[in-house]
Amino acid sequence: MHVFENEDEDEDEGDNGDGDKDGDREGEHDGSNKVKKSQNGILKSTNHQTFRGHKVILATASPWFENLLLSGMEPRLNEVTIRGVDPEIFKRFLHYSYKQEIYIRSVSDALKLIKVADMLKFDDIRKDAFYYLQMRINSGNFWSIWKAADMYSCKTTQKLCQVFIRENCPNVLSSPGWLTADFEYTLKALKIDCLPVPVEESTFYEAVIDWREAAIERISRNKRRMTENAQAAAATAAVPRSPDSVSSDDMTKHTTHDIGRTENKSISDSKRKKMTTEDALLLTGDEKTKIELDIIEQQFSTMVHCIRFTQMKKEYLADVVETEKAVMKVNGIERLLISAYQYIAFGGKRPVPKELMPRYISSA
Repeated sequence: MHVFENEDEDEDEGDNGDGDKDGDREGEHDGSNKVKKSQNGILKSTNHQTFRGHKVILATASPWFENLLLSGMEPRLNEVTIRGVDPEIFKRFLHYSYKQEIYIRSVSDALKLIKVADMLKFDDIRKDAFYYLQMRINSGNFWSIWKAADMYSCKTTQKLCQVFIRENCPNVLSSPGWLTADFEYTLKALKIDCLPVPVEESTFYEAVIDWREAAIERISRNKRRMTENAQAAAATAAVPRSPDSVSSDDMTKHTTHDIGRTENKSISDSKRKKMTTEDALLLTGDEKTKIELDIIEQQFSTMVHCIRFTQMKKEYLADVVETEKAVMKVNGIERLLISAYQYIAFGGKRPVPKELMPRYISSA
């Protein structure tokens, strides 16, 4: 079996051709972890290994191997190429096929094992990895576990995640993972209901504001990185001049230019202090950046509409919500705020849709 970490890797021309023989020892393999230059000049890893194993053993451990090796469709198939799997992880799967044991090192390790187990149909490893995750859900890893539970349809883990976020809502929404959570999961969290204890609605509102700011900052950081890489590439491509060839006139010109550039930089920095990260990004005029910002604002608008403004105090609405420019630009925000003020004025007795009712339902 030839196992390649990258899906687009090809087998080396110098392969010894021994992969068509069933191995006599569990986990017998030879490997290669090289770096080669692709056609576009980018260096990429060519991490792959060749393993040998017994067909019957593999087929017993995995329906995927059973169908591949013993279905009768390919009766003489003795060599298999697997792409998109880290050879080091596959080595552990091969060990499991013989010993029925696997050691899970961490939550991130369990997530990697689940991905491969789902691909190669090692159902027992998949179950063990999810059980490992179920016992270790916390605010720090909650988002990655919830996503994996949905992606691989583990109903037990899904239910445990739903229970966890209801019981730990403030901690989950203030965790670093929230700032990078997929938009789909932010909506799931913002629509959560039937909380076992009361939670201030401002917790949800402030989480949405933080998510937007973090998303814009990521775009800004990526833009800076791309600019720096382009500048570095241009500097590398330029032919440097010898210091001895620089005349005194050139030195004077460079000095004058640097002074002017420093003055302009001071003016530029002064202006930038008065503008938001979003404003600074829009000034770049980059079309891709504008599209990314538009997507963030559309998602932010949808998230704002999940906030139950009816459950906030009127002072918070007036002093905090109405002073947030990004929120006041959201389409339909005026209607939401009017409904909130009316609900508060009537002491919470004015009828409102279910999605604007309290998230906490008292048992009294």
